[in-house]
Amino acid sequence: MIPSRQSREAGNAIWFVLVAVALLAALTMAMTRSSDTIEQTGNVERLSLQASDLMRYMKGMQTTIEQMQLRGISESDLCFHDSGWGHGDYNGASCANPANQVFGLQGGGITWRTFDFVTSWDIFGSHLVQNLETANPELIIQAQISGALCRRVNTMLGIANPSDEAPVDDIMNIARFTGSFAAAAPDNIIGDDAAGLVEQATGCRKDGANYYYYQVLIRR
Repeated sequence: MIPSRQSREAGNAIWFVLVAVALLAALTMAMTRSSDTIEQTGNVERLSLQASDLMRYMKGMQTTIEQMQLRGISESDLCFHDSGWGHGDYNGASCANPANQVFGLQGGGITWRTFDFVTSWDIFGSHLVQNLETANPELIIQAQISGALCRRVNTMLGIANPSDEAPVDDIMNIARFTGSFAAAAPDNIIGDDAAGLVEQATGCRKDGANYYYYQVLIRR
């Protein structure tokens, strides 16, 4: 039996509806993928800006300390006290001399800063980086940051993130610096657990559930 004109038109209409639904689904999927790509690109750009800002600041602190040493300030006299810390852990005896103050106008002149993506800061002379210099502890600054930012920092520094995770390297018993260095115990060496951080004066590591970007300020 030959299909009637009405049934043929109904069949054509259904076919067009199906085609339209398929095209709409394809368009929706394409837009979703595009949105995801844009969002991922935006996240990478944001993390890159944050990483660059943090690295510039830490590198600037290293340069400031080098300049202070050239002026005759000894490493033991460096004072990192500032009211911005909210505590006096860095307020050692050498802080009485304004010329020793890294964050003072008569000293290093560097501005004490906060970053909304940094949870906490530490400056310590109780640890060292594996094979960086000697067995003497270095002067190190570290910032606690997010895992995503930590991995981005390493990528920008050319440090591998094994299995898309920052190198796992645990250290213990950080002593905030007030002028004296303490011999680093075997478990207080950056790079002894993570081969990717050996000889790295700057990098980012995972310690437990936390992530730390570090910069060696003085190699010893």
